[in-house]
Parts: sequence; structure tokens; C-alpha cells
Amino acid sequence: MALGIGVACIGALEVLELPLEGVLAAILPLIGITGDIALDGVEAVVGPVIIATILLPYLVAPPLVRQIQAEGERARGL
Repeated sequence: MALGIGVACIGALEVLELPLEGVLAAILPLIGITGDIALDGVEAVVGPVIIATILLPYLVAPPLVRQIQAEGERARGL
């Protein structure tokens, strides 16, 4: 569910970026188009994962979150 929310957020961001990307591609044809394709690719992969990572603790039951945090602390030796 968190990953789906992340994909939806990135999709909305992409729609909002379209006018700006068009202007940049017109001003700087080679750099603008190449940079746009590279940035969109990274955004499409990394963006949903980051958003899902942020949202996941709020979507999971609190006892499970505390258990995972405790295991992480024990693994780090704290």
C-alpha cells in the first residue's frame, strides 16, 4: 500500500512538472531532453521507494514497528 501511495505521488509530481520540462527542453534541446529522461527515470524508481519508506511506519501496527526498531538497535549494539 505504501509503495502504491509513493507511485501515485510521483505520478502527480510528473504531471505537475510537464510545463517546466517542456520549457527546459525548448531552451536547451540536447541537455534538456537528455537530463529530463535521466531525471524522470531516477524519479520513477527512487521516488516511490523513498515515499514508501517514510509512510511505512504509519501504516504498520505500532507493536510491530517497536519490535523492528528494537531489533535494529540490538543489531547496532546500542
